[in-house]
Amino acid sequence: MNLELATILGSNISPERIQESIRRLNGIRHVRSRALDALGIGEDSQSRDDNRILESDVGAVVHLLKKAFGFDGNHDFEKLINAKANVFRSDGALSPWSRVSQVIAAEPTAAYVRRVLERAPRNNIY
Repeated sequence: MNLELATILGSNISPERIQESIRRLNGIRHVRSRALDALGIGEDSQSRDDNRILESDVGAVVHLLKKAFGFDGNHDFEKLINAKANVFRSDGALSPWSRVSQVIAAEPTAAYVRRVLERAPRNNIY
């Protein structure tokens, strides 16, 4: 879905557009299989369920997540909600909003906005 969203949205990304695109993609997926079945060209259920994700890959990701969060099967939910830090964050890494704040602090806000807008891609669709 991330690839489909990136294709649909291009460089014009906002939370509202992401949410609307997800809603549309889910609607298309819901209708597509039923439309193909109605036309007699539907996929068989095995190929429909084949998402090319290997169980071994899922198991490896789950193992790494459990290790990163320190889960051992005892009160794992409490460990998750009580976690104060992001276990995936690199030491010294800044959040995106912190990086933006640093840039804005280094130059006047008007200059920052002008620079960002000048670099924005143009939408030539009317």
